[in-house]
Formats: sequence, C-alpha cells, structure tokens
Amino acid sequence: MDEVLKDLERKKISRKTVDRQQRILSRMLDSQKSMTQRGEKEERNSETATEIFTSGPAGLPADMGQRRNLTMEAMNRALKAGYPRDYQAMIRRYFNAINAEDFLTSPTDTSNAN
Repeated sequence: MDEVLKDLERKKISRKTVDRQQRILSRMLDSQKSMTQRGEKEERNSETATEIFTSGPAGLPADMGQRRNLTMEAMNRALKAGYPRDYQAMIRRYFNAINAEDFLTSPTDTSNAN
C-alpha cells in the first residue's frame, strides 16, 4: 500500500501500480463483506404449530388400499412366471376381477366422515 502511495505522490503510475490498487480494493471489499457477515446474526425463529384436525376422504378403505397392492404384486409375480400369452391374459382378467370385487365389497372406514 505504501508503494502505491509513493507512486501516486511521484505521479509515476505504471501497470504495477494499477494492479496493486486492484488488489488493495479487492482485499478491502473482502474485508467489508466479512465484517458485514460477522455483524449479522443468523437467528432462526420458531413458531409452535397449531393443531389442525382434518377428516380423511370419505370412502377410504379400512386397509388403506393395501389389499389392492397385494393382489397387484401377486399378479405381477404370476405374469413373470413365464406362462404363455394366452395364460397371461387369463391371469390379468382373474386379478382384475379380484380387484374389482374387492373395490365393490371392501368395508370403508367412515369414522372420520363428517
């Protein structure tokens, strides 16, 4: 920094002087940024949640759809077993019929309905 001052006093400004000034400016800006960041407090405010009571959708099956997932998994296993295409079509119809029947006859949990 002293060298820059001497060059300016002598009115002898070179490329070196300009580079030094740029470095000084860069350091000063970095320092200012650091001081600003140190001064800031990174506080997180917490708020207590309020209790929200909601009722689930009406007609939701008591098993939460797990029965349908089990039958779909069983169908996928059967289809991967290597049966001919004709049998695979029958397997699909069979499991789709089971799913449709379960959907029509499954008990629903209506305790949450308003």
